Amino acid sequence: MELEEELEKEPEEKTFKYDDLSDEAKAKAVERYREKGWDWDQDDSTCQTEYFKEILEEKGYSDVELSWSLGYCQGDGVSFYGGSIDVVVIAKRIMSKMAFRRLDELCVEPDYNGRNTSRFSDYLSCSLSGSGAGRNNYSSFDYDIESEVEDYYPEAFEKLKEIAGLIEDDVKDLESELEKIGYAEIEYRNSDEQIIESITSNEYDFDEDGDFA
Repeated sequence: MELEEELEKEPEEKTFKYDDLSDEAKAKAVERYREKGWDWDQDDSTCQTEYFKEILEEKGYSDVELSWSLGYCQGDGVSFYGGSIDVVVIAKRIMSKMAFRRLDELCVEPDYNGRNTSRFSDYLSCSLSGSGAGRNNYSSFDYDIESEVEDYYPEAFEKLKEIAGLIEDDVKDLESELEKIGYAEIEYRNSDEQIIESITSNEYDFDEDGDFA
């Protein structure tokens, strides 16, 4: 009786690791993995957002809110808003040393101790507001220059307006740059190289044809 039961049992299907598959089956295994959409998840999105924020902080935009959508659709993109804008850090980055030095000199004013001190960061403040993501939802940029500057330091006032415009352009450029960085990461995650690395590190099993076992 036991012998009959053993004979009636269906033979177990043989499974293969990726490296044991034929070239054709390997290609199919990669496509099967890609179809499952395992190359990107919520943790990846969170990490990408944090990476964007690190880049922005280095550029002079800290503690921002960031929203992005990168699905190869019209209107997709990256936007950031809120937080703190360090006009000095940004101006030094986007202006030549000579231009920044001249701007800084125009904003010099005696402090309470009679020492000449640049008030560039006091004279000019910038802010970003908005929400959403994509080319149709760029953040709304605004700036404010102390009223006394226009009255007493007209040359400084004109230069501060100029740098405010440059900072607004910088925001748009950075949103475009982050979009490119994001798409490059998504494309890498969907590449054969990365998928094969994931398949092998997770030790997935396949049948002889390359389908998941």
